[in-house]
Amino acid sequence: MVVDSNNLVVLGLDDQSHLLGEKKQEWQWGPLKVYCLYRLFLTSLLLILFNFTSARAPLGTLDEQLFHYVLILHLLVCCLGIITVIRRQPNYFYQVAFAVTSDILALSLMIYASGGLTSGLGLLILVAVASGSILLNELAFPFAAMATIALLVLIILLQLHPDQQGAQYTQAGLMGIALFVCAFLVRSLSNRLRVSETLARQRGEFITEMQQLNSHIVQRFNSGIVVTQPDGQIKLMNEIAWHLLGYPRRFEASNLEQLSHGLYKAYSAWRRHPELPSEDVTISPGGMTLTPRFSPLGDPKTEPVLILLEDSSRLKQQAQKMKLASLGGLTAGIAHEIRNPLGAISHAAQLLLEQETTDNRQSKLIDIIVRHTQRVNQIIENVMNLSNRDHVKTESIDLHDFLQTVVNELKQRNREESLHIELKIEPRDTQVQFDPVQLHQVLTNLCNNAVHHSKSNEPEGDVQLKLLGGTSAEFNTPILDIIDNGPGIEPEIEEHIFEPFYTTSHQGMGLGLYMAQQLCEANQAQLEYLALPQGGSCFRIRFKAVTISRGQT
Repeated sequence: MVVDSNNLVVLGLDDQSHLLGEKKQEWQWGPLKVYCLYRLFLTSLLLILFNFTSARAPLGTLDEQLFHYVLILHLLVCCLGIITVIRRQPNYFYQVAFAVTSDILALSLMIYASGGLTSGLGLLILVAVASGSILLNELAFPFAAMATIALLVLIILLQLHPDQQGAQYTQAGLMGIALFVCAFLVRSLSNRLRVSETLARQRGEFITEMQQLNSHIVQRFNSGIVVTQPDGQIKLMNEIAWHLLGYPRRFEASNLEQLSHGLYKAYSAWRRHPELPSEDVTISPGGMTLTPRFSPLGDPKTEPVLILLEDSSRLKQQAQKMKLASLGGLTAGIAHEIRNPLGAISHAAQLLLEQETTDNRQSKLIDIIVRHTQRVNQIIENVMNLSNRDHVKTESIDLHDFLQTVVNELKQRNREESLHIELKIEPRDTQVQFDPVQLHQVLTNLCNNAVHHSKSNEPEGDVQLKLLGGTSAEFNTPILDIIDNGPGIEPEIEEHIFEPFYTTSHQGMGLGLYMAQQLCEANQAQLEYLALPQGGSCFRIRFKAVTISRGQT
């Protein structure tokens, strides 16, 4: 999903009707509060100048009593305005309209009581109209008209006063023009400011939404993502990366070296030689192998670097699935071509056994034919099962209980043998993620293999088998060791034991360990052989790490 910032809705100057219809936002009450404080300060200042200073002229020169009463009344109105703004009742529109109207009326009366526009108080009406145009720009021209009418009325009243000489119609006309020009300019400027503020708020909301969307995408990304500064300081890491890095306790580490020393070494090597392919990183002691890919987000010397982490076993598993898909088609054809003549051979051998003329020597030969046809048929079935293991139904399995079932079956099959099995899982409730059918096949194969080689080492002795496992305290990686007291594996053949059809036994087919390893990889687990210095063999299954959340650390 790509979102272009140019697709933002930009409001022009002709779109003000839409803005006026919107609900007044929180920020609008701040300027109104400032205006109410200005009114209170101005009225208080005029009251002090009029009552407590000798330089009161020209305030109230025509009618001192009217000027004083208007000041007192307007001071009370200003105090009431402060209270209503704090309580925000009534609504914003009515409060602005009432405040500006009361200012125009009060100032008009004070101008009349001071002898007209020559007193200089007309500029205060200009400030009131400008403030009203900013706070409520749809009433800018009505405020200007109201102030102009009030000035014309007071000029007419002044002409009727016996102590007033000279008409002030010219000053009133110029002041009216100034009021309308001021209303127009302030309204236009206010509109532009509102549009800019609305656009800035839209862009801020857009950026916040994009950050949330990017965070959601990063967290749901199938690969581990780490973003670092050139010096290794971590800017971002998603949950998958934390899982792949083995659930480090310090998942809030600010530096890449603190997070994973192996990954930091690979990052440093890439910075020195970015043209070389990145080496795989092994997370110890968990043993998981990761394939990092480094992509600079601009200049690698100054801009952040994006690190994509992939589980190497998953990549190998995908390649293996492709290989097995091809193998599946091949084996299906081979099975069809081989099973038909194989079935005919087996059926013919059984018919020969049923003949009365068959002697002992012929019976032995026929028995060899039957036995080997069954072996070939078993090989075909194993290969077909291997190629058709695409559908893995992973479940959460209690390892101890599952192993106890396998042990009981193993003892039942070897009742005549002196078989001693030690089962120990710590903690007792260790859970693993695996397909139950395939895990049973893997464990049965490994245990039978261990029993077989232990008996070949000491035919008359006891067979000792240990199933030891649990969860690594540091990395939450479940493991299981299958240990026997057999002769062990020679170092020169150790690297070949997981190859298909490789066997040192005349009775084996060489597919057991290979199939066990492939089934483990299909379940994102690892099967490896560990040589024991005291003798015997140890096959370790390293299961898929248990998924936990950061809040559990």
